[in-house]
Amino acid sequence: MADIELVIKIPEWQYKTIKENKMGISTGITINALCAIQQGIPLPKGHGALIDKKELKENINGWYAFMKDICKQPYMTLKQEEIIGKIDIMTPIIEADKEQE
Repeated sequence: MADIELVIKIPEWQYKTIKENKMGISTGITINALCAIQQGIPLPKGHGALIDKKELKENINGWYAFMKDICKQPYMTLKQEEIIGKIDIMTPIIEADKEQE
């Protein structure tokens, strides 16, 4: 059977408890985890690498300000290749689905 990549939302304390296995797995945590899985969002097969949009904007804005300062051009425009280059060097939050790479 194929694997499913699933995005779930659980409280941070619960994640840490499960990850550190401090108390073993209690019924309350098990029920909450099952509810989180039921409400989870499956990632579509063949999805690309998922990145942080905020980080991307900050990365491009920082690069833009740096180049504007160096080139002394008040209205410098970014080229498509330069933007794509910034995206390509970002570390994904979730890697692309291997089936489509």
